[in-house]
Order: sequence, then structure tokens, then C-alpha cells
Amino acid sequence: NCDIYVQPSYEESYGRTIKEAMILGCPVVSTATVGGKLLIKHQENGILTEITPEALTRGIIEMIENPELQKKCREYYSLEQNEIEKQIFKTGLEKLLS
Repeated sequence: NCDIYVQPSYEESYGRTIKEAMILGCPVVSTATVGGKLLIKHQENGILTEITPEALTRGIIEMIENPELQKKCREYYSLEQNEIEKQIFKTGLEKLLS
């Protein structure tokens, strides 16, 4: 339950938490790790930054100041082609929480 998910890793192989945030409709700002680059299309479904505190800060501010990009990110996983993956994730999450 957050406004923006930030993944400040130096190294990230797949980025499961990035994927989870996206599935839940949360805009993502991530450093350009392997996982970040695999999952995020810069300015389409999130923001990728260099792996520095300054770049990450600029990325967070950019996301905060760009409501259109936030909306685009939130809608990214509501696309029909992602419905099966979304349902599998939500079913697993409901099981875990029960």
C-alpha cells in the first residue's frame, strides 16, 4: 500500500519485488540492475536510473512530479495480456495472507 515503489539495489537478478509492485499497480523507480532492466521500460512502465544516490533521487522526484507517468504505470498491468499473471499472483498473495 504505497504511492511509489523504489528499488535501490546495486545488484538485482530478477527483481521479484519490482514485478509484485507492478502487478499491484504501483509505479516503480529502480536502479538499472539486471532485474530492473529486464522488467522496466523506462518512461513506459517505470523509471530506471543509474546506480547512484543522486540519480535515484532524481528518478523519485521525476515520478512524484509526473502524474501522467504514474497513471501509465498503474494501468500497465491492467492490460488484458497480463490478467493471467495478475490472477496467479493475487491468488498466491491471498493464500499467504489467510
